[in-house]
Amino acid sequence: MEDIQNIEVIRNRKNIAIAIFLILDFIQIAFVSFLTFDEQSPLVIGFDLARANPYSSISVFTSICVAQVLLIYLFVASIINKKEMIQLYPEYDESQKLPCDFARDEIVDWTQKLAQEASVDVDRIFLLHSPIPNAFTFSLPIVGNAIVLHSNTLDFLLPSEVESIIAHELGHIKNKDSIINILTHMPGFFVQLIYLYVYLRLGLAAATSFIVDFNPLFGMLRIAILVSFFFLSRFMVNLSRLFTKKASRDAELLGDFYSAEMTESNQTMNALIRLGQRVETVTIFAEELRWLDSLSEENRCKLTGEQLREIIFSYPLDEIDETNAREEAPRIYLTRKLENLREDYKLKISDEEIKEAIDPAVESLSLARKTKTKLENLEDKTVNWREVDYNSDKRLNKEELADLVKLLKSNPTKLMFTNEVGAKLLMIDHPDFRKRILTLAKHFPLE
Repeated sequence: MEDIQNIEVIRNRKNIAIAIFLILDFIQIAFVSFLTFDEQSPLVIGFDLARANPYSSISVFTSICVAQVLLIYLFVASIINKKEMIQLYPEYDESQKLPCDFARDEIVDWTQKLAQEASVDVDRIFLLHSPIPNAFTFSLPIVGNAIVLHSNTLDFLLPSEVESIIAHELGHIKNKDSIINILTHMPGFFVQLIYLYVYLRLGLAAATSFIVDFNPLFGMLRIAILVSFFFLSRFMVNLSRLFTKKASRDAELLGDFYSAEMTESNQTMNALIRLGQRVETVTIFAEELRWLDSLSEENRCKLTGEQLREIIFSYPLDEIDETNAREEAPRIYLTRKLENLREDYKLKISDEEIKEAIDPAVESLSLARKTKTKLENLEDKTVNWREVDYNSDKRLNKEELADLVKLLKSNPTKLMFTNEVGAKLLMIDHPDFRKRILTLAKHFPLE
């Protein structure tokens, strides 16, 4: 059974992970700063403190950090200016129709009320028209603190659950997670650039040995050094990334805790369960659509992200769950294909004829897909939270949540959603939903 830590341990663990990451990156910066290159030497690279110029390295590092800050601002500007992005606060275009069931004033009022309770300034509020259920924040000088809610997130949550999601994002602002994210990514950019330069120098030196000097012994030695340096550098980069991901996962747990403190723990837990279930559904739905598209010889794997968005948006996702997503995907995909052919080539095919044509195909495709993916194995690795939804209202009260916690604890190796099975849990930004629920249950007892 996993060890669920208390909140102070998680907070300290996050800070330690960030500190270790920064130490590792500066060790790498020091390492590459004192590297010297000598084409006459069999090894090509070495250390010569007399020839190294640390001041030059510091100058380059500072320049790249400044450039990275500018890139971050440009990246944020590109997000804000997306055509799918709708600003709700402070300015608002009243002619825009919101792609969600809530009014603009409701979303802004919820956010401002919670922000005031949290003593956090929110300068901008956005709604992103997206099929992916998510929410995020960014905090930058000049730009200020901003919260971005995805429209898909608002499609399936109750108002109280939306408030829990907003409170979670306010927790990120309160904990300065955006600023930490910027600080941890600037040194990594420098190291990656230097490593790329070293790869090129070693590769050119090896090529020179074979082609110009006709010295295969030196060439093989330099290739061996290149391969060794590549794996060593990748190990260091991935080790650094491991700690940034760890800090990110702990930041999410702290955001959950902050949300449960500001709203109610059962609201936050239900919001997480609904969010996880929707992510699972959309993931399965998208996978099935891509698989169906790959079956076409003339159109193999050509389904673009934009087309995928359109298909997902065209179907009311409230009518799809993780189970029938696999059954509905062939029907939706084939119907859309035939309707497009009818429109493009003016074919005289009625909706009824389309339905009659695809029904037999849907059954055979569903059977083929189930056999191919062995879906039952995935389901054996997850718990079904609906088992404790005794009144089938898609929400769990405190007693039902307590039973969910018991169910999770009695199945210590099982996750909550199939899209989490097989994921590299140490290299993802968010903790699995099992850990998130159990962590909240530890700090906010349900019994």
